[in-house]
Amino acid sequence: MEEKELLQPQATQCAPQQQPKLMDRIRSFPKDFADTGQLMISAKRWLTVSTEPVPDCDIVVMFPRDADKEFVAWCRHSLLNHVPDLTLRQVELQYSRCVALYVTASFRSLLKAADTVGLRKRLRSSYGGGYQEFTLEELDLFANGQSASDFFSSQERQGLVRHLLLSWRLEAANCWPGLSLTEQQPALPQLQVRGLVQAVFPLHCQRDLSRLQASWVGRLFRPQPLNAVQEYFGVKVALYFAWLGFYTMALLAPALVGAVAHFLSSSDAACGLLVCFNILWATVYLEMWKRHSSVLTYDWGTLDSGNTDLLDECRPLFKGQPSISRITGRVTLAYPAWKRLAIRYLISLPVIAACLAAVVCLMLLQFAFQDWITEMVTEKALPSVVDFAPKVTNALVISMCDYFYKGIAKWLNDLENIRVEESYRSHLIIKLVLFQSVNSFLSLFYVAFYRQDMSMLKQQLAALLLTRQIIDNIKEVGIPFVMSRIRNYKMSLDYERQKKRDSAEPDTAPDTEGSPGITQTEVEASLEAYDDPYEDYLEMFIQYGYMCMFSCALPLAGVFCLINNVMEIRSDAFKLCTGFRRPFGTKVSDIGVWQMALEGISCVAVTVNVALLGVSGAVSRWFPSLSPAQVVLLLVLFEHIVLVLKYIIAKAIPDVPHWIEEEIAITEHKKRAALKLQNRAHLRAKRESGSCSEG
Repeated sequence: MEEKELLQPQATQCAPQQQPKLMDRIRSFPKDFADTGQLMISAKRWLTVSTEPVPDCDIVVMFPRDADKEFVAWCRHSLLNHVPDLTLRQVELQYSRCVALYVTASFRSLLKAADTVGLRKRLRSSYGGGYQEFTLEELDLFANGQSASDFFSSQERQGLVRHLLLSWRLEAANCWPGLSLTEQQPALPQLQVRGLVQAVFPLHCQRDLSRLQASWVGRLFRPQPLNAVQEYFGVKVALYFAWLGFYTMALLAPALVGAVAHFLSSSDAACGLLVCFNILWATVYLEMWKRHSSVLTYDWGTLDSGNTDLLDECRPLFKGQPSISRITGRVTLAYPAWKRLAIRYLISLPVIAACLAAVVCLMLLQFAFQDWITEMVTEKALPSVVDFAPKVTNALVISMCDYFYKGIAKWLNDLENIRVEESYRSHLIIKLVLFQSVNSFLSLFYVAFYRQDMSMLKQQLAALLLTRQIIDNIKEVGIPFVMSRIRNYKMSLDYERQKKRDSAEPDTAPDTEGSPGITQTEVEASLEAYDDPYEDYLEMFIQYGYMCMFSCALPLAGVFCLINNVMEIRSDAFKLCTGFRRPFGTKVSDIGVWQMALEGISCVAVTVNVALLGVSGAVSRWFPSLSPAQVVLLLVLFEHIVLVLKYIIAKAIPDVPHWIEEEIAITEHKKRAALKLQNRAHLRAKRESGSCSEG
């Protein structure tokens, strides 16, 4: 394959790898904004050039500013030698003064890679129309199989090119002098971990992204274009937005019931209504979501995708001893399971327990502060409006604890040395869910079952819901949006200054006539990576816990959550389309560990709701002749009955609709019949050609 190369001379010396710190750049803003006219021209220029697509590029491999040119050349030639199916184009970016490799592959190379990875593609309607693992020999069986422009989506192209990049493996004999890499393991992730490669990311397709934004981000009360989201971002991201949309639609029922309960004259009747409804709603919602998820993954061709952890490559940060895999027969890394278990039980669990103990202490201090404020308000020493301040402060402290614990959880996860990325992510989610559940719900349990103050529980829940929703929206959308605008203006100003310096030194300045200036590559390289929607799931998981466990104390909780989630869908879509690099598409069959987390908290919600029914005193007022012990026995009996009913409902509703099972069977039957006809036609043609040759 021919090499494509574009080399341009550098204008100045390479700058240091580390860019100026954020605070240093902010301090320089007054000087930067001295010339407002120049700022506006720069902003317009940036807005124009940032949308210019990079031709013939699926993935960018960007090197640091101070990268050795000889090392870059070695990487390029080594890639071409080991992976000849790739097409590389080396460029020097004028604004950032970095060297980048624009990586793509021909249609034939992509077909070979799709055959290797077993990419599932849709068959022609005459062959059943379902999904099947692609094979190069059966290309004619697949829809659009002869169309180089329509057969692969941009997301599939990028995934296949990434697979080819990861097939670049090095041995000690052909490695860069002085560079020690794990042999027979993907070289590019190891170079990235060592800082020798700055970033590896897929580029946005501006045309597809503009269409997606027009039909998704700006359409507040329109159905989400989930198929388009799946085509562009992959199944994993699309399934998160599908779950969020389904959850938001399901909130219509508790919002309506909660509004009715809010206006009931009897608080006992409202509490009983919401307790029974919450238990039933949580069970039915989760079972219906599993059915809806099956429909979506069937349409996207990932319903029956199995667990591939044993086939996945090791994480770049995974440490182990080289060994031969019994599954693939290739060299891989092995790590004793007992060491990981020892770290998990001797280090991770004590650290997590210490963090939870710190949360308990902070919660008790918070309530002591709240009692003091309440006492001061009662004595008229402080205005009554101050009484709400400790509840808001509690929400802020919870958010701060979540932020600091996230770093601790990642450190513990790295310490456990988990082999593959998906398992690493699952263990991180479990740690975060455990801590944030205690951190978010502990104060409510304290108020409900220790102080047994339903009025205070209502105030506490309202403060947590509203304050955390505001904080999360500011943190997820507001701050990233403002910082991206500041970064863009700063980039445009730096570019204008750089052009002035280059024009002042015409002998040393590179020829930039017709150059796009700040390229799409440089703009997207300045964005943060979006690897997984687990933080978005976590935020909604906590809200779901508030909703299904404690909303009987605050009937309007469903209304608050519904309004928030309508905005959350579009704000998450906005930040994904504008504030992050494009993620590599990931194919999954369900929402994974989050389904277990939601089902677990739904089971806990049964006990919590029944206990709240007892704490509120409603049962004693309904049955005044019962003694306290009899009330407890009645509640325990009711809880067990509800758990049995919950189990029956879960088993009675199939996870996969019957019509999907029928469609799978029909597709398989049509495919087998079509293949039989094709084989008979081939045999007939061979016989006819044989008889002709004999004649």
